[in-house]
Amino acid sequence: MRSQFLGTNPAYLLIIFGYLLVAVYFLYIPDNGFFYLQSTALSSWLLGVILCLLIYVLGITLFALKARASYLCSIENFDRLTHTKLKAVEANQAKSHFLATISHEIRNPIQAILAIHELLLHDTALKKENKKLIQSANHASKSLLEILNQVLDISKIEAGKCQPSYAPTCLKDLINCVVTGFSGLAQTHHSQLQVCLDPSLAPSLMIDRQRFRQILQNLISNAIKFTPHGSIRVSCFVLSDTYAEQLLEIHIADTGCGMTQEEVSRVLRPYEQGKSNQATQLSGSGLGLTITNDLLTSLCSQLVLVSQENLGTTASFKLVCHRSSALVAPISERFNSKPQLPTFPLNSTIRYVLVVDDYSVCREVLVKQLQQIGCIASSACDGLEALEEIKRVDFDLVITDELMPNIRGSELASLIREIKPNLPIIILTGNTHIEENPLSQSTDVALRLVKPIQLIPLKNAIEALPKSSSQSSWSINSLIEFTGESSQSQIEVLSAIVTYQEEVLQELKTMQMQHFSDQYEQITHKILGGAKLINAKNLIRECYAVNTAPPHQFSIAISNLMRALQNNNQDINAYLQKIPQSLV
Repeated sequence: MRSQFLGTNPAYLLIIFGYLLVAVYFLYIPDNGFFYLQSTALSSWLLGVILCLLIYVLGITLFALKARASYLCSIENFDRLTHTKLKAVEANQAKSHFLATISHEIRNPIQAILAIHELLLHDTALKKENKKLIQSANHASKSLLEILNQVLDISKIEAGKCQPSYAPTCLKDLINCVVTGFSGLAQTHHSQLQVCLDPSLAPSLMIDRQRFRQILQNLISNAIKFTPHGSIRVSCFVLSDTYAEQLLEIHIADTGCGMTQEEVSRVLRPYEQGKSNQATQLSGSGLGLTITNDLLTSLCSQLVLVSQENLGTTASFKLVCHRSSALVAPISERFNSKPQLPTFPLNSTIRYVLVVDDYSVCREVLVKQLQQIGCIASSACDGLEALEEIKRVDFDLVITDELMPNIRGSELASLIREIKPNLPIIILTGNTHIEENPLSQSTDVALRLVKPIQLIPLKNAIEALPKSSSQSSWSINSLIEFTGESSQSQIEVLSAIVTYQEEVLQELKTMQMQHFSDQYEQITHKILGGAKLINAKNLIRECYAVNTAPPHQFSIAISNLMRALQNNNQDINAYLQKIPQSLV
């Protein structure tokens, strides 16, 4: 250590050597001084002091030079670190952009595949053997989507963007809901799935539902995958119970193939699997346990794996959950339930929808989905064509993809707002982290949905759109053009329209829902006369929709027409009630 110190500091050696020479000089000064100084000993001593000062100044100079070199080196290192940080930031941005792009490119075909499967699975004319093949393809597509979501979850966790979000939750209901979702998969593996919950478990706890659900799903899925014959037991124990919180321990134990200690340490690393011979037989990306452990770390917990080869594996973790006094509504999700088509038409005034997507298959499939829930859909391949269609047709809703050439979905939304400020817009995106995107807070967009989107979520999203207060089912200005400024004439015409539309409504309710085109065409023709008089756009469109509806959508078209008649009558009656009684 000493040699290293002296070797890296040659200035110290030089100074010490100089002071040793001066010490020897002082030691051998004669009483009368050195003869060459032509003076007494005082001159010799003064010369020694001067030599000491020179050595001191020399040392200070050397240290100053070294400090300057160190300062320049630190500046150079700082610049290098700054440059490296900028490169890392650029690389991270490039990674995020790549993940967003690849997610969009993969989700586009998955959106098309899953939507086509959903439509075909509910086709009553499909043969049973073909339905089984489509179900297999549907499960394979969902597995592909799950792997994609896992890769995106890994990137989000690595970026430190996985922040817990706690909410009052009934843990018993949540666990039972997740386990119920895997009961079908367990049966196909000839395994029994059991649940054991501590009766002292609090009815409401503060839990991050999404992450807890994902953790439980990953662990149960792994247990079923590696237990071809046997049982899987999901248990939840209360280790400590206080007035403020509960300490819980969750176990997922299986009687499957098990692992060695070496394999246990390996499976917690990304993209690693347990047994190499099983890795070729069982599907999986090797990401499930890694994501689970990282999610538990974000919840201040840790995954513990105890396994013995050929006997089974137990995965466990502990969580401290704070009690909540809030009442928790029952969890309605059932993860293994088959998708069902809505048995009733869209409960919304939205009927005419424009679909904008540069991917033709997604565009066509989304149009079919909208038609299935009772909408009339048109399509455009890019933003420019969409703008032309919006100027030409009075649409109720625009559904656009985010990543498109020339004009992105968010940019298209801003351009649409300049033309029609009240037109609702839904953007479909492949970015699963839309809450981190500042564009998601834009007032130009009513809603953002992540691909792939299925029928029920699509229907619910459309029905959840806020209704524009500026929209009216009819126009008084159009009526004034016919009656003039006479309030009495306006009241008489409106009253006659309401009376006739009520009669038509009752007639439609009593008629059987069968496609007698001539009979319904006569009714819609009579409705159109009064609807055009007051410019009731929705009612006019529903009349034309009935006349052009195919047989399998005719009942939906009639229901929409009846709803439009009811809304129109309500609006007219509300207007008539506001008129002073002296004019009535």
